[in-house]
Amino acid sequence: MDSQIPAGQTISLQAAIPEAKLWTPDSPMLYTVRLSLLRNDQVLDAVESRFGMRQFSIDGPYLLLNGKRLMLCGYGDDHIYPEQMAMPSDKEVHLARLRTIKSFGFNHVRHHSSIMPPEYYEACDELGIIATAEFPICYNQYLPGVGETWKKNVPPNTDPAPAIETYSREWTAVIKQYRNHPSIICWVMGNELSQYDNLPKPTALFAGIARRLDPVRFFMDSDGVAESVLQDPKTDRDTLDFYTIQFNEGSNPLDNPAKFHFPRPIKPAISHEAGNYVTFSRPDLVEQFRDNIKPFWLTEGLAKLEKVGLLAEADQWAEKSERLYALCHKYNLEALRLNPYVCGYHWWLFQDYWTSSNGLVDHYFRPKSITPKEVLQFNNDIVLLQDGLQRTYRGKNRLDLKLLVSNFSSGPLPGELTWEVKAGNQSIARQQISLPPVPQGELAEITPIGLDLPDMAAPAKLKITAELNAGDRHFTNEWTSWLYPAVISLAAGSTAVFADEIYLQMFPHWHLQPLPADGELASLAVYLTSCLPDPRIVDALQRGAAVAALEGTGQFLNSTAITFRTSWWRADEYKNQTGTYVYDHPVTRSIAPDGWCDEGWFHLIEGATKFNLENVPAPPQVIIRALPGIILVKDEALLFEAGVGKGCLLISGLNHQQAQGRPENEWLIARLLDYAATFPRPADAWPASFLSVVSLAPEGCLPGYRRLLANEGEDGTWYSYREDHARVFICRQTQAGNRITWETAPVTPEPAAESVTFVFAGGLGFSSEPKTEGFVLEINGQEMIRFDMPAPDRWVSDDRQVELRFEISRTISVDQFGLFYFTVPRKLLEPGAPCRLSVRSLGTGSHRWFGLNPYY
Repeated sequence: MDSQIPAGQTISLQAAIPEAKLWTPDSPMLYTVRLSLLRNDQVLDAVESRFGMRQFSIDGPYLLLNGKRLMLCGYGDDHIYPEQMAMPSDKEVHLARLRTIKSFGFNHVRHHSSIMPPEYYEACDELGIIATAEFPICYNQYLPGVGETWKKNVPPNTDPAPAIETYSREWTAVIKQYRNHPSIICWVMGNELSQYDNLPKPTALFAGIARRLDPVRFFMDSDGVAESVLQDPKTDRDTLDFYTIQFNEGSNPLDNPAKFHFPRPIKPAISHEAGNYVTFSRPDLVEQFRDNIKPFWLTEGLAKLEKVGLLAEADQWAEKSERLYALCHKYNLEALRLNPYVCGYHWWLFQDYWTSSNGLVDHYFRPKSITPKEVLQFNNDIVLLQDGLQRTYRGKNRLDLKLLVSNFSSGPLPGELTWEVKAGNQSIARQQISLPPVPQGELAEITPIGLDLPDMAAPAKLKITAELNAGDRHFTNEWTSWLYPAVISLAAGSTAVFADEIYLQMFPHWHLQPLPADGELASLAVYLTSCLPDPRIVDALQRGAAVAALEGTGQFLNSTAITFRTSWWRADEYKNQTGTYVYDHPVTRSIAPDGWCDEGWFHLIEGATKFNLENVPAPPQVIIRALPGIILVKDEALLFEAGVGKGCLLISGLNHQQAQGRPENEWLIARLLDYAATFPRPADAWPASFLSVVSLAPEGCLPGYRRLLANEGEDGTWYSYREDHARVFICRQTQAGNRITWETAPVTPEPAAESVTFVFAGGLGFSSEPKTEGFVLEINGQEMIRFDMPAPDRWVSDDRQVELRFEISRTISVDQFGLFYFTVPRKLLEPGAPCRLSVRSLGTGSHRWFGLNPYY
């Protein structure tokens, strides 16, 4: 250009680039433009800028890059730099990190509430990492003038104008500085700015600046919005070019298969902070922190591990927790890819956050046991998927599933697919098929797999593998389940196995013997019980019996309910769960060969109870350990054995009720009973007094529950006065005659006492349902008292001799939970014998319920 330019005038130049190449993550082509100011061919000034040519656009629910549908395989980065202490300006540091990250299949990054240094975006440009640039407004409460936190931290009537001016100035500077970077897809105002009634003015300011200075790039006022925005046009706003949805990250498709089920949305949607699962940190991480930051979240846990003698196996804890971490992310992302309207996600996180351990690498970018090859199976532009695989199967069952492919490569996808189903080392079926071209940006079914599974003598891991060869690219994925024998039995032997009514009904084909109603129990026998504190069972245990207690241990052991998935964000006092560690043991050896509880254990682990072993009389032998986070180390177990006197006590907190009827539950309990029949002798023994039932009952009361005799109602899981996931036997007023019958502890002979009070745990619920004639409480078949809810909490018989009192300690909505105290004249009872209590419905047509917990 050769002309005179008036002072203050802006000019624009255009230049043609023949056969220009577009920038993409796979081919991050960059150009350099140099603008020189000349006078008589002498350079007075010059400026250079590197740029790439590409176009981000939107087509309905799809994100497009250069006209092709785009899958943002993204991750979260909370910019953790312990060595540098701050974001480095050394581009080589960023390049090295991003090369590692890209090897795991990622093409996109979100930095939480942060604008990175220029060298960082240069590295993203060069390596093909798509980034968002997010202004540091962490939450809406920090917004000047409208945020509650801001208001609390400034003097009353403070004018927010200077702060807003600062925001405006810095936001403008950021966009001007970085708008030539092809890697930046979107300008983001802040994080999870959810209360939109506070946002219109700040949002208008930020959006106006961004769209004026960079009209060809996307803008979002918030990274992280409610799921409701997907379908409700009233909640949409023009300052969200696409949605980053906060799906229910308190769940996983393992326990919430519909997590990503939604129809075609109004705009493109990606998953905000997806997963956020955690691992157990390796103890040697603490040694990495030198002359910078004190790792206080590691040091106490390390000391606790050493104190309880578990430090030597902590590295194995970390490895097993990483197996669960990878599995949870796999299920999460594969379920997400099964919805064709999801355009991406932010795997949260790639690198461990300061006081957590939710990354694929630790704080110092040291790799964990999860490899790029493993992650690439489900974190890639092309991903093979399955739909229909069950957690476990019995022999002779039918296996039916579909194989699909999600294709977000640069074009249609032809190829050759090979799939195989194996049980252990045995190949059951294999097939190779030609794949018709799958359109770019589409989810397509490839082939169904249907076959009858063989019977097995022992459990075998069932593995389905799929391999796709597409030209010079090769893709694989695999999924596992478990195949069990069609019929699961106890090992042949002469040892008598007694069980209470719950397990007689659960396992009728095992020919278990009913627990004798009276008399001393045999010592050379095995007992399967839901009520461990039964004095007769404790006595037999002390004399040499083997007892498997699958319930009823919460009275003397501190316990907490857990989920199969790990804790969200951080393992601490709120939810301290990073996985399981399974020791080599005859009970679990065949179904946990890799030393942890994989997806085949889901129904046993989800909602299970872990027991704290730190205050027991002697260390038991743990069979399945519940893993904590290193920030709050606890000695906890899901399955363990302990000596009591001459006997052996096996305690399980696994969710056998939820897993009822499933082969993994039957196999585990069968092996537990087989092991018990060997009468093992653990090295350290607990005194029988630790299990004493009388000392646990409230003073002056007898245990009102010893065992279930009959349940003509429901068997479920609900709240209790002390648990969130408690077993409960339910009698509803849906039909007159519904009944629960159970047995109390024996009545002790105390001639001076004219009455006896039994105590049992339970509840009354659904008070909003229609009132009927209520319930009747019977003792030994004789009607004693009628009662109902919501009031009163004390009922007395007509002759004033019998009283039922409900001590309510917890109310949730229309349900009440607590302890029932049932007082009856001693003359109605037989000394030394248990009583038979029943609650029967008198009403019909109402869902009001009485619930009985198998403890007191």
